[in-house]
Amino acid sequence: MNLEKKQKEVLTRKQEKNRTKIQKQDEEIATTELLQRPKDYLVKFRFPEPPPLQPPVLGLHSM
Repeated sequence: MNLEKKQKEVLTRKQEKNRTKIQKQDEEIATTELLQRPKDYLVKFRFPEPPPLQPPVLGLHSM
């Protein structure tokens, strides 16, 4: 029985080691994806000159 217990412990250690190895690989992949620089965009806005406003611009409206 003692031999079986030791074999089980060894197997458990190997499985845990593989799990941590896979987790590290996943973390490395996620890190490299985060480090990629996004594409730069150049955006130009043009606003036409508005026509002149007739007074009163902010007049009170009667109800």
